[in-house]
Amino acid sequence: MADEVRLKKVNYTESTRTDGTSASGEKVSVSAFEGYFPEKPKYDENGNIIITYALNGETFVKTANRIGLKEQELAQTNPKAAKNGWFRVGEAVAVSPETAEKVNPQNLEVDPKKEETKYEQETLENIWQDRTINPAFKSTEPVTLDKNTTYWELAKKYLKEFGNEKPSDKEISKHVLLLQGINNDKDLTAGVEVKLPITKFKEYPRDKYSLECFGLGYEITKEGTRQSTVLFDDGRKIKRWRDEAKQIDYYNYYNTEGKLLEQRTFSDTDDSSTVKTIDPESGKVIVSVKKDKDGSETIISPLVEELDKDVSAKKWGIIPTTRKSLESNIKKITPEHLELVLQTYKKQTGRSLVEDIDWEIGLSKKTSNAVMEHLQKSAGYDPNYHNPNSQIKNENYTGRIYDVKTDKNVVTITNKSTGKQSKIDIDDLLYSMGYDKDLLFRGKLQNLPGEVLEDMSVEVSKIWSIEENPTPDDDADGYYDPYSDDITVSRNEDTIVHELGHAVDNTKKKTSFSSVFNQKLAVSFQREMKAYIAQGGIKFEYDKEDTQYYDGIGNYCTANIQEMVAESYTLMMLGDCDSKETILNHFPETFALVKEHIANIRKLPAGKRH
Repeated sequence: MADEVRLKKVNYTESTRTDGTSASGEKVSVSAFEGYFPEKPKYDENGNIIITYALNGETFVKTANRIGLKEQELAQTNPKAAKNGWFRVGEAVAVSPETAEKVNPQNLEVDPKKEETKYEQETLENIWQDRTINPAFKSTEPVTLDKNTTYWELAKKYLKEFGNEKPSDKEISKHVLLLQGINNDKDLTAGVEVKLPITKFKEYPRDKYSLECFGLGYEITKEGTRQSTVLFDDGRKIKRWRDEAKQIDYYNYYNTEGKLLEQRTFSDTDDSSTVKTIDPESGKVIVSVKKDKDGSETIISPLVEELDKDVSAKKWGIIPTTRKSLESNIKKITPEHLELVLQTYKKQTGRSLVEDIDWEIGLSKKTSNAVMEHLQKSAGYDPNYHNPNSQIKNENYTGRIYDVKTDKNVVTITNKSTGKQSKIDIDDLLYSMGYDKDLLFRGKLQNLPGEVLEDMSVEVSKIWSIEENPTPDDDADGYYDPYSDDITVSRNEDTIVHELGHAVDNTKKKTSFSSVFNQKLAVSFQREMKAYIAQGGIKFEYDKEDTQYYDGIGNYCTANIQEMVAESYTLMMLGDCDSKETILNHFPETFALVKEHIANIRKLPAGKRH
């Protein structure tokens, strides 16, 4: 380790040892360096003196200028920083004892911790607010380097591809951070594969467009206008613009193939809005809904009007008058607007489209089957569905493997471990629904995991649509009737499974839920509830408004032990539920006991479960 330091002082140069004495042994005043340079300097592993620390946003050249050295002189003792073109914020800057006499003491004082804190704050701001850097975090592409390079040069190249021919040092520094992060700071040598931000946005140069990242994609806005394009990660797109003269905002929605699906307009002059659903193949309007300021709606659907003319079932005439265009018009219905067409048909005619087709005696069997198959396919239902390896596998639960097979209206669920079979007659299960809801529910049910379907085959008598059988609580998405073993639900997958969880828990028909009598489970629930409340959590109360979400986190599982079981069952079966964070963070013991509780229920004979 070196024991001598030469310091450049005003009108005076002296050789000084690290103990503060001169070469002749006399004490030397270092007042000129007080606050900038310690009386006992620190050294790096190579015996070089740590003279200062790197400032936030400072390049290697600027660091050299600040301490009064040439770039080449500083590079001798800081080769990695010289290669990169910058020091890490707060990093020690070392100089050799021979070079120390040239150092300018005026700008050496740096608090590395403060610089690191400032850097972290700016980094967070850049990550969430910088409109150019954000898209790069979302998508990258692998590139093999053809020569040795630095992150600084790589960042400059990326910015040029974005249309920024002369990026500032600050802009380059931001992108150096980005590139280091997505490549784990690996060395950039020839032949190495690195991840680079995708260049799909380079058609939007920075001087004309701004880019902003959000959860599911990016929004690109033309500077000085209200014209923007939203690009979703899955390929969907929304184009938005405004006609200032008419004071109308326009939105066009496109599918993953770039075909127009929907047009929306919002008028400032009369507070009206119009939503037009488009057939992506023909580009024609399927349904147009105009909503006025007072909330009244005007619905126009050329397709529904044609379908109404196509069918003859409504006329009850002796001679069938089915139009030949029925099949072609039905096939214009796509999965994206199936439900809307069914709703519009019901509103305009007072009848069910599916029921009308079912009663249409003027159709040949071949045409009738083709029409119904198209509607079922649009609803996501496959009468010949087969999943030989249906298994629940998520971070909170791994279930058994099932073979699920659909033959027209009957679903057969086979436990591949035991060979035990269960069946669901979908016609019977959904008998209480109207024709249209029956169709829409089939696809949802069919795609539930085999383990859920097995429970449903044992536990549920009928499923009702919430529109056909309104809940006692207007705000509820569904409910379970322990006396009839029926569930009434919306078409949301999690609601169906939640209510099924109640059915599983109700092992004594027309009495009560078995979880109420599970003392071990009840004690755990109460103990963890007290701890949850002590930590500031809020218990869900049915008679209070806006308590289902506390600080944005669902707490419905805290209502009572039955809701804890139903939410935990949903979390197990789907890997998610509204109360997920609350259950995992505050009720881990209760959750483990719910798993045990459900496993014990499944061991019971079907007659004692249902």
